[in-house]
Amino acid sequence: PSKEEELLSPPLSSPPQPEPEEPPATFPRGPPQPPSPPPSPPEIPPKPLRLPPEFDDSDYDEVPEEGPGAPAGLMTKKEELPVSHIPRAVRVASLLSEGEELSEDDDQGDEDEDDHAYEGIPNGGWHTSSLSSSLPSSLLIPELPPHPMDGHPVGPAPITPVIKAGWLDKNPPQGSYIYQKRWVRLDADHLRYFDSNKDAYSKRFISVACISRVAAIGDQKFEVITNNRTFAFRAESDAERKEWMQALQQAVAQQGARARLSSTYPLGVRDSELPDHAGSLELRGFKNKLYVAVVGDKVQLYKNLEEYHLGIGITFIDMSVGNVKEADRRSFDLTTPYRIFSFSAESELEKEQWLEAMQGAIAEALSTSEVAERIWAVAPNRFCADCGAAQPDWASINLCIVICKRCAGEHRGLGAGVSKVRSLKMDRKVWTETLIELFLQLGNGAGNRFWAANVPPSEALQPNSSPGARRHHLEAKSREGKYRRYHPLFGNQEELDKALCAAVTTTDLAETQALLGCGAGVNCFSGDPEAPTPLALAEQAGQILQMEFLRNNRTT
Repeated sequence: PSKEEELLSPPLSSPPQPEPEEPPATFPRGPPQPPSPPPSPPEIPPKPLRLPPEFDDSDYDEVPEEGPGAPAGLMTKKEELPVSHIPRAVRVASLLSEGEELSEDDDQGDEDEDDHAYEGIPNGGWHTSSLSSSLPSSLLIPELPPHPMDGHPVGPAPITPVIKAGWLDKNPPQGSYIYQKRWVRLDADHLRYFDSNKDAYSKRFISVACISRVAAIGDQKFEVITNNRTFAFRAESDAERKEWMQALQQAVAQQGARARLSSTYPLGVRDSELPDHAGSLELRGFKNKLYVAVVGDKVQLYKNLEEYHLGIGITFIDMSVGNVKEADRRSFDLTTPYRIFSFSAESELEKEQWLEAMQGAIAEALSTSEVAERIWAVAPNRFCADCGAAQPDWASINLCIVICKRCAGEHRGLGAGVSKVRSLKMDRKVWTETLIELFLQLGNGAGNRFWAANVPPSEALQPNSSPGARRHHLEAKSREGKYRRYHPLFGNQEELDKALCAAVTTTDLAETQALLGCGAGVNCFSGDPEAPTPLALAEQAGQILQMEFLRNNRTT
């Protein structure tokens, strides 16, 4: 073969290749071409960008006024995608709302070692890359366990009894007329809204004490107006809107009545709610620092100090399900069964102060929960002695009855000479073993058999009774004794005192309660110089519960 043919022929080591058919050449072939490189592997498509969460900014812009300029055809509900089509970052980050953006750290979630710390914890961390977007939302955010004594088997356990809950459409910002569906929940203290009825933590909460007015603004729509912000909602029907407005107006009225009876903080925060510790903290997932307040057994999150004073927050965390631990030099994690909150303080010293405050909140939550659970173990104590509201968390320690927060405000207005009001959840030092046992022996059962023995049905209180009705009823019941069961010795002071001195040496607490309630003198002379008072007689007889009851009634 010619040199040209040798150059064109493949090397012997190469497998034979079929020669492609070519048209006859009319000119000599050019120099040989180098062999083509082996085919490259298929290109990996670029990783899709993670979509940031949808934010709800409706609290920061004026709600568009209705009128001819508002195209009615656009007043439609926002179309909802199936859960599997919604980016997971949108579904799990319901706290990342109100105009906040994910921090740069969160965009690096694939490489962040913290992802591994959250594996196996549903909705555990702010990083979302390690969980599949195909999981149903019920697996991403578990339902809160109901209270053991709740009659509601599903849904998050209310921190206070829920007055009304349901789906409403909420008006978003920037003049948009497309409403966003929100799960809204109202209790005596807060109006809260969530992305879903399965969410553990709200997107926003509004203190009922800060609501100045509730007003209808059009078909099925109404506004909740605070001092400097307006929240617009739309119900499914005019009838449902009316129910929401009535519930809100009643909650606001009752909150105002309670506030008038108690000393108030200048900025609207009640004395009992002054924070144990408060300040600014960084929270992973939020671009700006948040204002955080540890109040009793809860940790409250606000966008800033101004909104804390306005009573408009993001969410609050019940520390009965919380745990805190150090993360690194300035950081620490607040872990709940539903989410991990990763905070960073300005310094190590400040971090230690936050850890101490949050550990104190956990201790308070556990101790106060224990007291309430023990007192609620007796069936009548699970409902307010005055109005029947479920899970009352206040008490009159001299009357030995358990009452709800609304009735507690009215009891406080009667004065300590009539009713000594204490909280089951905050006044930890009051609840000695002896006092708890006294409430288990007497409590609402014995209390109402005496104080409410003759209440006409027309004068009975209900959980939704107005403040005026409560005040009138409790004046008659506790101050005047209008509904009490009269003791056979009523009106005979000498015999009442003698009977009291005899009763306190026995275990008959109900008899002692009836005698004191009908006028027996708690400090009457017993006739025995060695034990001159009923209290001394009870001590001499070793009647510890009688002594506790008498001590609590010495000044009433």
